Amino acid sequence: MKVTSLIIILVAILICLMMLCRLVGFGVLFVVFRMKLKLNPAQTDYSCFEKENISVKKGTVTSGERELTKYLFTRGTERSKKLAVLNKGTGLFCPDYRKLIIALSDAGYDIYSFDVVDKFVKDGIYIPKGYQQWIIDLKAVLNDVEENYNYESLYFTGHSVGAYAICAILKDYSFKVRAVAAIAAFNSGIEYAKMYYKKFSNFITKQMIYGAEDYNRIFYKEYADYSALDGVNNVDLPIIVFQGNNDKILPTECSLVGYRDEVKNDNVSFQTLDGNHDIYDNDFVVGKLIEFLDKY
Repeated sequence: MKVTSLIIILVAILICLMMLCRLVGFGVLFVVFRMKLKLNPAQTDYSCFEKENISVKKGTVTSGERELTKYLFTRGTERSKKLAVLNKGTGLFCPDYRKLIIALSDAGYDIYSFDVVDKFVKDGIYIPKGYQQWIIDLKAVLNDVEENYNYESLYFTGHSVGAYAICAILKDYSFKVRAVAAIAAFNSGIEYAKMYYKKFSNFITKQMIYGAEDYNRIFYKEYADYSALDGVNNVDLPIIVFQGNNDKILPTECSLVGYRDEVKNDNVSFQTLDGNHDIYDNDFVVGKLIEFLDKY
């Protein structure tokens, strides 16, 4: 009888431990995706484009119950025939990407971008509840492009979570995009949990992955399992992926580059270089990106 009671107690402890670890995995994402990020004055200063004779037309686009601010960058009095849609990273705004935007404009592209923000406050922003929101908002933006803009050639560019979205959305490929350029692309919404599980493979870290998956399914339902890898493997489009070897924010294990051996699309190429997560500001990356898009 004592042995049976002991077994029951141990099983109960094990179940409680499992649920606690699962709750931790859920709770980490719950806290992280409710962070407030501060903005610096340069992120709201668009004069850097005006100095380059690039006009910035602002507007709004609806994504579900969200209203996004959109930006169209053009040079001269007439629109280009080529449009690059730029999907930015968390807490980053168009002035952060001024080198890339100016270079694309110099190369003859118009640039369409938009802010993925949950809420603007006096001195900063609150970020959306998960990475999948970048996919949902990108879909709304692409519908806006298709309905309200007339361009002969469409290209996707993205950085960080924005790069994850431009690749993951290819799982539902229906847009007439010619080429895709992804900079420091996350592979999925639970890559950090997967990374720690690989490093410390045990019962506790496995439950944390389950908790992270629960979080994504509760808040993003059908988008929960979207990954950059699945997206690029669903198409035969030309895609270039850049990744910094010294990226402290996005370790290679969490990036699309970390899955390069599982890529089945023969038109995907990878460029790794010395640099951190901000390689969107790297002269080599900017030059190579435009050289790549110009081929198509």
